[in-house]
Amino acid sequence: MATIRFSFTTIIVSLALLILASKVGFDWRGDTYTLQTMVIILIATIGGAYRGMFLALFYLWLGNYFPVFNGAAYGDVVYNGNTAGYLFAFPFAALLAGHFKQAEWYINVLVFFIVHLFILTLGGLWLWQYQHLDLMDAWKFGMQPYLWFAGVKSLLCGLIYYAYLNYEKKKIQGSFT
Repeated sequence: MATIRFSFTTIIVSLALLILASKVGFDWRGDTYTLQTMVIILIATIGGAYRGMFLALFYLWLGNYFPVFNGAAYGDVVYNGNTAGYLFAFPFAALLAGHFKQAEWYINVLVFFIVHLFILTLGGLWLWQYQHLDLMDAWKFGMQPYLWFAGVKSLLCGLIYYAYLNYEKKKIQGSFT
């Protein structure tokens, strides 16, 4: 599989995409939907599992000092709030996405959906354990409304990664002609 090197520029561009993905979203029926998880998955899939994990950890570290997440809050307000479980899942999700990528786009869509389910599950468990929601309420408010969008993002991730692999393949073939 193709792997890119993480230069300083790559880190800055990846972080900028991640921050942009967290800021650009939409509200529907009282829930906010962003593209953060999609960008985390793509960074880990294209750049490698450990690079993706590093970037996710760096993103979480930045969140201590700057409002890089959705909204204007940062630091303890975010890390003790409702979305902390989802955020804490990002480094582990990067590891999963980076290690289980496949060449077939439809298998990647399934893998990426499982990674999204992992993030949603940790977020729901956070709501249950630390926000003292009933387990069914954690499912109802913290996981169930986001399943459809997780499917859409997984499909987009699979197609983008497939296009990336084809681009790399053509680039390599072109260097031999």
